[in-house]
Amino acid sequence: MLDFFYQNFQSILLAGSIAYDFFMLRIARKELPEIVKSVDAKLGLLMVLLKVLILGLAIASGLTSHFGMMFKFPLGIFIMLNIMIIFYFRYGKRLKMLFMQVKHAQYIRLYLAEREALEQEEKERFYLEKLEQIIEKDQNFLRTDFGMNDLVRITKLNKKEIQQIFKSNFECSFSDYLKRRRIRYCLAHLRHYLEEGQSIHSLALDLGFKNLSSFVQAFKKEVGRSPYIHLREKREQFLSLKGH
Repeated sequence: MLDFFYQNFQSILLAGSIAYDFFMLRIARKELPEIVKSVDAKLGLLMVLLKVLILGLAIASGLTSHFGMMFKFPLGIFIMLNIMIIFYFRYGKRLKMLFMQVKHAQYIRLYLAEREALEQEEKERFYLEKLEQIIEKDQNFLRTDFGMNDLVRITKLNKKEIQQIFKSNFECSFSDYLKRRRIRYCLAHLRHYLEEGQSIHSLALDLGFKNLSSFVQAFKKEVGRSPYIHLREKREQFLSLKGH
């Protein structure tokens, strides 16, 4: 008999504690609806239910694993659940508020990032229009001495910012954009050049290229073939039409 109490005193104490809890709840049953409105009361009731659960586990363990009345008290589980319940009731609301604050802060960061991206996009669009106006004004793109330094001086942007604008909008550098613009101007006014009978070297200089080589390379990149072949074919077509 003493061995039984010695080996199972924890379970016996727990059973006594539960009995005392139910006795106190029976006394305060009329005031119970008002009492449970407080956090401490809810915590106390949950602890009673936890005791009942743990006692049930102890009895089940004794009946299934220890042959009869040898109850094994799950102390580790009991302590862990106690800590979890107390932590939840004491700090649950604070943790929830903290989580909401973190979530709110993430929304704010996302909003600010989107707003910054929109502002950057509007700024880039504004400067892109300004850059294009400068390039097109008085056909600046046909000037041999026109270049990046002119854009920097007028817009007050640095070279890196200007290159980024052309890269993001035209997928090329300012230099390539300028060459492309000159070649397209050449193609649009090709009839005029053919009528004047200009040489390719003279045409390259009129378009703002510093030398014939850079013109030929830019023309091949834009049109897909040599300017010599293209202009010869267009000149033959022009003369044929003129003859009729």
